[in-house]
Amino acid sequence: MWTMRGWKVTLLCGWLAAPVAVAGSALEDAVPLEARAARGGELLATEPLFPDAGSSEWEGPMLRYAEPLSCPAAPEGRVWVAETQACDGEGCEAVTTVWAGAWTVEEAGLEVRCETDRVVLAAGAWRMVLTPGAGGGLEVSELTPPEPEALSAARPSEAPASEG
Repeated sequence: MWTMRGWKVTLLCGWLAAPVAVAGSALEDAVPLEARAARGGELLATEPLFPDAGSSEWEGPMLRYAEPLSCPAAPEGRVWVAETQACDGEGCEAVTTVWAGAWTVEEAGLEVRCETDRVVLAAGAWRMVLTPGAGGGLEVSELTPPEPEALSAARPSEAPASEG
C-alpha cells in the first residue's frame, strides 16, 4: 500500500514540475542565438545605472564593510562599525566610523572594544570611554587627552539653550 502512495506522489510532483521546466526552456529558446552570444549567455543585458556619470562622480569614499558588534553597554545592545576607503592621486585612506547610541565617531585607525559596562574607542594617542548614563544613553566617563580635535565634532546633537 505504501508503494502505491509513493508512486502517486512521485507522479503528481512530476506533473506539477513539468510545466515550470518547459516554461524555463521556452523562455531561453525565445531569445535569438545572436543576442545570447552578444550578451554572453545572459537573458538580460547589464547596463550601467548612470551612463552619463563621469569618472569623477564615482571617486567618493567606498564602503568596505559595515557590521554590528554585540555590546551590552550600548543602548540597543550593539554598536555599528563601518569602514570606508577614499582614494585620490596621493593614495588611499581607510576611515572607520562607529555609531554608539547618539554618538558618531569617525577616525582613521579607530579601534572599538565592547565590555559589559562600557564602550572603549581608541585611535592613536586618544581614548574615549562611554558608559551608560541615567537617561539610557551613553556618556563620556573618561577622555584622554582631554579634548582631541577628532572628538570636538563627534558630540551628540543637543537642543540649544533658550535665552531667558
